Amino acid sequence: MPESALISPVGSPELTVATSKIMADTVRQFVCHPDRIAVTAHTDGRMVTLVLTVAPDDIGKVIRRNGRTARSLRIILSAISAKTGVLFELDIQAEGT
Repeated sequence: MPESALISPVGSPELTVATSKIMADTVRQFVCHPDRIAVTAHTDGRMVTLVLTVAPDDIGKVIRRNGRTARSLRIILSAISAKTGVLFELDIQAEGT
């Protein structure tokens, strides 16, 4: 992905799509059901909440021990936020909840 996708106007759809893809592609690497991953975005001004939905069997893999993996995903979002000025938040949930 070109770096220019991450350097775009605040709240741009391209930035949100690129960031959602980064989250989905990262999580696909370590879950058992990569085809059941979905990322939806809810925008409120400069705040973008990404809702990561995974299979119920995979929720433990995404959160991991003491939330280490979830914290790492949020660190990635913090780096993107620092570069772009858009505040990203991550909500992780299992399908059907």
